[in-house]
Amino acid sequence: MSFLSEARWLSCVAATLALVHPCAQAGGVRCDALGGAFVALAEDTTAWSANPAGPIGNRDREGNSVLGVTAEFSSISSQQEDGNWHDPDTEFTAFAAQVGSFGLFYERDAFTPIYDTGRELAGFEQSTLGLALGTRLGERVTVGATLDMMSLDSPDGSMASEGTGFSLGMLWQAVDWQKAVGSTRSYFGLRLGGAYRSEVIGDEAIGEDDPMLRGSQYSLGTAANVAFLSDYISWDLNLALQYDQFDSLPNLVAMEESLSRLAVGVEWNWLLTTNTTLSLRAGQQQYETEQGLRSDGASSFGIGLGYKNFAIDFASSEQVLPKQYSGTWHHGVAISAQF
Repeated sequence: MSFLSEARWLSCVAATLALVHPCAQAGGVRCDALGGAFVALAEDTTAWSANPAGPIGNRDREGNSVLGVTAEFSSISSQQEDGNWHDPDTEFTAFAAQVGSFGLFYERDAFTPIYDTGRELAGFEQSTLGLALGTRLGERVTVGATLDMMSLDSPDGSMASEGTGFSLGMLWQAVDWQKAVGSTRSYFGLRLGGAYRSEVIGDEAIGEDDPMLRGSQYSLGTAANVAFLSDYISWDLNLALQYDQFDSLPNLVAMEESLSRLAVGVEWNWLLTTNTTLSLRAGQQQYETEQGLRSDGASSFGIGLGYKNFAIDFASSEQVLPKQYSGTWHHGVAISAQF
């Protein structure tokens, strides 16, 4: 493989990793713990990239849009089955902020592949800066959109690419039922969510005018919420199901195919005290190529602790993609605050 071919390949890998990893934006820690089944649960300031409609539905006790900030730190370790490269390390950092119906998010990925021959490539750094906007359509429907700019650069200057992306999202609260008996309240809700993501990555390093990657992602999901509140115990349970379709068309034959993914996630929140919440999360996902090749099921888990307006979440998840990896492991921490 020539040096320019390696640069092209790395750019394709970078863009494809971002596209087929729907949790790779801000809010990825909670999304990872749920196995990626997040499009219908995206409901706070961490969720601008997963579903731009989500944060608009987030309100304080008086019904006002909140001010929220999130910081995420995580890493991904992978190994490819055919031995072309192994043990690449991806360090991921993301920040997101929300002011009412407006959002701002930034992420940075540093990817370093190491070949079996012992020759270490320069790798790359990818940065993304995006703006988000959302609004309500009636009492039960919210919509949102994001627009972002991406840049891919290698530390030695051998690769420089730029790109753009945009996302559209929708959330519909289809069922909203509650009943109160004395001091005890029960609740059941059903939410439907959808999102569309498109990215175009250029290739300045190779000197070609055509974009080296056009990619899109479609996500549809549903989430059921059951809650029980009393003087003695209070908890709520989220069950989420999601289907994704990833269409990537880079100028690299081996990666010109579509991927589909089915994910399921469960989240249990227990109110320990008036101001403290413990969250336990788990998920499962499976990928399939258009040729019918399926990955082994990938599992994930996570835990979160919230106190008043602050929360910290931890997650570890497998990410298994057919023909690209024998396996990856993603783990990280997100810290968020709302006022």
